[in-house]
Amino acid sequence: MRPQSALLATLVLAVSACERTPPQGPVAQAAVVAPTHGEVQSAPSPAEPAPATPAAPASIEPTFALARARTLFSASRLKGGRILVAGGLANQQQATSFHSNAEVVDTLWHDGAGRVLPPIEFSARVLPGHFLHAAVELDDGRVLIVGGSANTFVEWFDPDRDAKGRFVRGADLPGGPRAALTATKLADGRVFIAGGRTVAGQALDFTALFDPATNTITSGPSLRRARACHTATLLADGRVFLCGGVGVDSSEIFDPTTNTLAAGPKLASARDDHRATLLQDGSVLIVGGQDAQSKTLAQIERYAPASDRIDVWGELLDARADHEQVLQDDGSVLVLGGESDDGTDEHDTILDSVERIEPSTRRVTMRPPMREARDDFAAVKLADGRLLLIGGQGRDAVLNSLEVYVP
Repeated sequence: MRPQSALLATLVLAVSACERTPPQGPVAQAAVVAPTHGEVQSAPSPAEPAPATPAAPASIEPTFALARARTLFSASRLKGGRILVAGGLANQQQATSFHSNAEVVDTLWHDGAGRVLPPIEFSARVLPGHFLHAAVELDDGRVLIVGGSANTFVEWFDPDRDAKGRFVRGADLPGGPRAALTATKLADGRVFIAGGRTVAGQALDFTALFDPATNTITSGPSLRRARACHTATLLADGRVFLCGGVGVDSSEIFDPTTNTLAAGPKLASARDDHRATLLQDGSVLIVGGQDAQSKTLAQIERYAPASDRIDVWGELLDARADHEQVLQDDGSVLVLGGESDDGTDEHDTILDSVERIEPSTRRVTMRPPMREARDDFAAVKLADGRLLLIGGQGRDAVLNSLEVYVP
């Protein structure tokens, strides 16, 4: 086993894989007032003109929180509306502040049953923990955790193992430890694992396939370009569209039927820490991120599989990276939080702003802000269409708070 001091040194390198400088002091923003549960406003007097009806608040804060403040974690849906919040860091500047556990959030808080279950330990409580990892919801109800920091293996959370659920360690990843990778569930239930960075910061061209039927991992074809902090999107035809990465402006497409990778069109500029969303028409909206000089991007691009083209689509109102974006039932895309950075060490801002992108009209509008500015957090769409926002890096510290955002 590697001496602990040496392993901790490699962890410090791992945490900086896709991160930038720490955020500066808070910036004044408009506040959203949360209603008190059960609060009833009195009706105006008949002698007085009725006041204008105020807009409903966009964000509601549950009366409970995570047991641990977390950033660079994963959030995955479980059966029954629960959410598994796994791994992460308590301090982005300290790689040794990792969490070797997970928590399960009950999303029925608005019905009076809200709670967070006590933390569940990972199967192997040894250095390192999982952060900058990937998580995939498998068809059989398990959640697969892949790599992260200096981890060389996969493990899965089995919610049916007992009343609480347990983590089970799986096979090692070929090629050694990696972080800032992607893991995409294919149409046949297998998981396509691609790219990432070593603990020394080297981008990888590694791919692999995890088969949940046998819990085995096999090596896949090498990427055409080593990538880390990229995105991987499952297309409607079953292929996987990979784009960007640190200093990378190219894309490529994995075809699981032939187990091959083909070159795709180029982006307008290199970008990493961006987000990509599959739209209802089958195209992919590529939003934000940072360029090769670490400057945050406002640019929006769109990939059309039918023509195999990437075109510049428009711009955000706030440039951002490490944000969250969620496809809405009406076909629009909600873009929340993240970080704005001009590429220097002096002007980083954690954002509380929210934007809505209307693909049919190319219209981008500002929406009410979140209660708290968040970066490297999670936004999980609930059954009623609202979004549960979890943890992340705030302007002053890593957060353990939750909020429900009403689009």
